[in-house]
Amino acid sequence: TNTQRLVSRLFGGAIYSYGNATVAPYSEQFYIGGANSSRAFTIRSVGPGRYRPADNEYSYMDQTGDLKLEANTEYRFKLAGSMNGAFFTDAGNIWTIRKDDDRSGSQFSISHLPNDLAWDIGFGLRYDLSYLVVRIDAGYALHVPYENSVSGYFNMRKNFKDAIGLHIAIGYPF
Repeated sequence: TNTQRLVSRLFGGAIYSYGNATVAPYSEQFYIGGANSSRAFTIRSVGPGRYRPADNEYSYMDQTGDLKLEANTEYRFKLAGSMNGAFFTDAGNIWTIRKDDDRSGSQFSISHLPNDLAWDIGFGLRYDLSYLVVRIDAGYALHVPYENSVSGYFNMRKNFKDAIGLHIAIGYPF
């Protein structure tokens, strides 16, 4: 049997509200981050676009959008017995289609695309029970689309532990 695989996923989506609605219902909007998305980031911790909300306990509520673009790649390999490993990289973001005066930098622009994509790398362990896969992924953020105190493309915080995301999940991410 083949003990190595290179797998990828490209995901995109758009939702456009019309009629008397200018924004989609909150539950239908896109978000990014988490165990099955950009794994160095927590759920709803990136975007939309270059927007970064003020730090408070409800700031994640503003991090949804009408447009999503995400790419994931994993190199999966056998370690020993039922234990498997994976190296991965993820890139993506969400945006608004219409201009949002309350969320500066949130609107999609093709000219900003390379810098608007959050990017991470990481390593994961997968324990295959043949009917169920339990996994743990540790991702490291390389780039965030918003302005912060670090200049250049590789602009994640200087503190190493702040750039790490850890996720425990059931099943493969894609």
